[in-house]
Amino acid sequence: MTTTPLRAPSIDPDEVAYFEKLAHRWWDTEGPFWPLHRLNAFRIGYVRERLSHSFGTDPTADRPLADLRLLDIGCGGGILSESLARLGAHVTGIDVTAKNIRGAEIHAQCSGLDLDYRLASAEALAASGEQFDALLNMEVVEHVEDPLAFLSTCGNLVQPGGVMVVATINRTLAALVIAIFGSEYVLGWLPKGTHHWRKLVKPAEVTARLGDQFDLVHRTGVRINPFDRTLHYTGYMGVTTCCSCRRVRREPMSPQRFPARRLLAILGTLMVSASAADPLLIDDFAVAHGPSRLDTPWRLVTDGVMGGLSAGGLSFERIDGRSALCLRGEVRLENNGGFVQAALDLAPEGDLDASAYAGVRLLVRGNGEAYNLHLKTADLRLPWQSYRSRFPTGPEWREIRLPFGGFEPHRIGVPLDTGHLRSLGLVAIGRAFAAELCVAEIGLYLDSP
Repeated sequence: MTTTPLRAPSIDPDEVAYFEKLAHRWWDTEGPFWPLHRLNAFRIGYVRERLSHSFGTDPTADRPLADLRLLDIGCGGGILSESLARLGAHVTGIDVTAKNIRGAEIHAQCSGLDLDYRLASAEALAASGEQFDALLNMEVVEHVEDPLAFLSTCGNLVQPGGVMVVATINRTLAALVIAIFGSEYVLGWLPKGTHHWRKLVKPAEVTARLGDQFDLVHRTGVRINPFDRTLHYTGYMGVTTCCSCRRVRREPMSPQRFPARRLLAILGTLMVSASAADPLLIDDFAVAHGPSRLDTPWRLVTDGVMGGLSAGGLSFERIDGRSALCLRGEVRLENNGGFVQAALDLAPEGDLDASAYAGVRLLVRGNGEAYNLHLKTADLRLPWQSYRSRFPTGPEWREIRLPFGGFEPHRIGVPLDTGHLRSLGLVAIGRAFAAELCVAEIGLYLDSP
């Protein structure tokens, strides 16, 4: 193996030198990487669950990741790579530190595992055109130069329909105190200088940098109990965060196809008239992880935007032979929070004229809890304003019809104007509970003849 130092925009020579010195300690569970071993045992559960949901496999199976091609970027000594291989995945691990790769290869051979380790940068791999079903970007972003450009490069390594999982430290005062000062200088859990404030990235910056080529599917915070060193999921994302993003399958934007597709979407949503003769299908989720029938993407919104602690995720699944979008999460009431929702804009541009229709039709199933459907119009200016209707769920699929006349205005005195609908949201809200709502169809229905 060549020992010539790699060069790429994301490579920080100081970081390479730092990990070169520690390379022989990767598999020492009591050494400087003990937090990573503890974290790996925790995060492999998250990876297993998220990838199983994304690719339609059983997360309880012995090898739920069988036949998936995964890239462990910044693989270090192979701690995560080996865990992924044991779940059936074909794993490629890359690192820019030669000693890390050599140590990973030796340990894999001793463990009887077949892994593809390479001394390579993300930039070099992306330039080759190679792509993977999923990319694991775990505790790496905070160790590279220009983290945001690095994320963009990583995005090119994920094939359409594939998944990127990102775990990193938030750039907050709490992270500075807990993850850097506390862990490195007070408790001594990590060597001093492991993390640098200037390299930390906020969760919103991660998703913004990935752009419209990726949809956020799930996000959660992670906390560690300093007394027993156990790790737990948390709705608070001020220190450590983990998210799963799906690369959207989009049709090629060729001059022949894209303008017509965009024009049809705009005309279909902006020019629906009172003479409409057919119901309007908003989405039947036939194209997994793709845009809705209105050419707009589903997105997860939680009370974290206002300081709340609720957490959740969206997943596209096959249930009883139906394609469905599922909203799952934990609704918490701390910090004046209390909601998670699957939100959808109803037009690529402008508003949707739904004045010809009588209401919203849903085909849903859930965990027995009641949920809300929220509508927003061009009249609304504040984020907490909406028009709301409540509906029940049960373990079997059921059709729900919500007439526009039954939607109640929330913190607004203007009646619902169905001629200028902007967005809708499927919402778990108002009380502390575990949410599980799946929808197989959503659309607008006409008055009965």
